[in-house]
Amino acid sequence: PEDELEARVVYGSEIKADEIGPDAPARTRYLYDTLGTPRSRRNVKQLVEMYDGKCQICGYDPRRRYDGDVCHVHHIIWISRGGESQLNNLCLVCPSHHAAIHMDDAVFDYSGLEYRFTNGLVEPLTINRHLVAI
Repeated sequence: PEDELEARVVYGSEIKADEIGPDAPARTRYLYDTLGTPRSRRNVKQLVEMYDGKCQICGYDPRRRYDGDVCHVHHIIWISRGGESQLNNLCLVCPSHHAAIHMDDAVFDYSGLEYRFTNGLVEPLTINRHLVAI
């Protein structure tokens, strides 16, 4: 899945051609060229520290509970859809919210700083120190 590939590039994991499929060279090149890996890693680290590892939606705090970072940096506009790895396109979410966002293809509403799901559920960011409502 595109979101898994994006995450692996951001976190520096190797991607093997057989994991991507027949268009592996083109997809790999697109992900690495579009992502700007060194800048992305800096932004990921900055975002995790900015929120002390907590999910911006539910406040889940794996550092306190497990003494480690579990939350994921999510590209609000996915890289595969033209999004960039700048802070204004990133949010920190727990694995459950990350999976739900991708499963539903939830839309992020910048005016309310909230995710809108197709079933009508609205999940606002309860912790926010970097995104600006527009």
